[in-house]
Amino acid sequence: MIKYVIKRILMMIPILMGISLIVLIFIHIAPGDPAKMILGNEATVEEIEELRDKMGLNDPFFVQYFSFFKNVLHGDFGRSYSNNRVILDEMMQRLRYTVVIAALSTVLAVFIGIPLGIYAATHQYTWKDNAAIALSLAAISMPSFWFALLMIQLFSIKLGILPTAGVESWKGWVMPIISLALGHTAMITRMMRSN
Repeated sequence: MIKYVIKRILMMIPILMGISLIVLIFIHIAPGDPAKMILGNEATVEEIEELRDKMGLNDPFFVQYFSFFKNVLHGDFGRSYSNNRVILDEMMQRLRYTVVIAALSTVLAVFIGIPLGIYAATHQYTWKDNAAIALSLAAISMPSFWFALLMIQLFSIKLGILPTAGVESWKGWVMPIISLALGHTAMITRMMRSN
């Protein structure tokens, strides 16, 4: 088991390097200058060039890439171009919400999926069973981000009862939790029915 975990962790390294390389390529080909974005339109050419040198944006592509990796190994993910905040702090702030949403969606999926699967199993080969299986297949087939967009369209834009973003109140948690729980609920329902 420990060998398997170590092997998986080592396999993540080239994947993360590839993803970071692709992101850096997209940053390079995207229009705009991060230094100009940080300083604003009133900045002089000298100020922009000074900031570009300070940020290492004038270095060759692969120098920037390996410099980023060297900093990551020391726990420094850099600063955001948009608000100049430390990236690690931004990630940790969002990780808390991610963990809560993942945990609550898992709980919701278990509380709905297990009874639904048991119900389908006890009514096997009836229209109730077929309906539960059809709903499960539809839920598994639909990506959670697409379901989330449909929910935003209905509950936020058309009906106006839930916010499109933010977690200031309980209403902000409803759509992310439900959209993430959808696929897991369907999977649990199918497993409970077959077992």
